[in-house]
Amino acid sequence: MIAYNGKRSQYSQEIIDRINSVDWGLLIMDEVHIFPADKFRKTSSLLKSHCKLGLTATLVREDCKIKDLHYLVGPKHFEADWVELQRDGFLARVQCVEILTEMHPKYYEEYLKANSRKRLALYSVNPNKLLICKSLIKHHQNEKIIIFCDNIFTLDFYSKQLSIPKIYGEVPQREREEFIDKFKNTNECNCIIMSKVGDTSLDIPNASVLIQISSHGASRRQEAQRLGRILRPKPECHSEFNAYFYTIVSKNTKEMYFTNKRHEFLINQGFSFKVVNELSELNIEDEYPLRKYENSSFILENYFEIKGLDENNSEFENDADSDNDLDGYSSS
Repeated sequence: MIAYNGKRSQYSQEIIDRINSVDWGLLIMDEVHIFPADKFRKTSSLLKSHCKLGLTATLVREDCKIKDLHYLVGPKHFEADWVELQRDGFLARVQCVEILTEMHPKYYEEYLKANSRKRLALYSVNPNKLLICKSLIKHHQNEKIIIFCDNIFTLDFYSKQLSIPKIYGEVPQREREEFIDKFKNTNECNCIIMSKVGDTSLDIPNASVLIQISSHGASRRQEAQRLGRILRPKPECHSEFNAYFYTIVSKNTKEMYFTNKRHEFLINQGFSFKVVNELSELNIEDEYPLRKYENSSFILENYFEIKGLDENNSEFENDADSDNDLDGYSSS
């Protein structure tokens, strides 16, 4: 990585020196939206080139630095219309759905008393979300499903409850590759849960269902990048949609505000979000009615586990092993 300013091995330093010594004709920068970040913008002065070309599908940041690209790289010359690409078959036809659900009374009582980090854990691990997620998984049981959850505590909880592999910052690269390979190429694993490490540079063309449990605050870019995980063209079918993007949101919490902000970029691209309160509005059978969980042992045990944790416990943190924090945005 050219922007890295730590100590390099001798071999790596030799490569960097050779790159910096050349007067390049064309410098192509993929994912150029991260270029204005302090960590990367220094490459503008390190690398000499006659022409710069930036590529990105998500020209948006939360820190207002996106305008810096005008002088760091140059003005925008072309932008493809996402809806037109869908219509022409270059992108999947995705139905975007926001599912609103109440919080369990015990969880909401604790939510009203908690600090911001503990609130995030509580509305993320809301038991109603898990029950809705289970119903969605059963409805799409013959499809490849990605569940996204940034909160480590919640991600671990879902992995155990659903008996599915998890990928986040602490999972070794070798294990990640094994999980992804099994998910892509076998029927042994049709559902996987991951943190923001899966937002970018993830090639899973056969994934057609995405369920979002928790996210990085109001990041519009992350919302678009996650949608991109299921936008690869799908085999032609007679239904209106061939991919599905679900976001499960806890009612009467700050998550509702974040979710509305996250939708803005995609709405500007021509996408629409269907907001529902019941799965029946999607013609999906509710396999786990919310009324039946009141005394469920896993819910009460999880509640007391959260309540007993120190509010400064690192498990309440969102997974930080990703370049998606380079826009300087914080959800707390």
